[in-house]
Amino acid sequence: MEGISYWIGKWAYLRGEKTAIITDQESITYKELNERINRAAGKLQQELKVGTGERVAILSQNRMEYIIL
Repeated sequence: MEGISYWIGKWAYLRGEKTAIITDQESITYKELNERINRAAGKLQQELKVGTGERVAILSQNRMEYIIL
């Protein structure tokens, strides 16, 4: 079974220039969303040493960063 990251990656590949998210401050495409998610995942793995299968919590307002994480 594929998770949300699979589907974001698939949409980025198939329809990368379609708008994925619109907020009051910005809108981003599926390609941009996928890139931001991958950057955030890389930082979690490399800088914070979060391993595969470990859980991470976030406390946030409803913002773009929340969706990316």
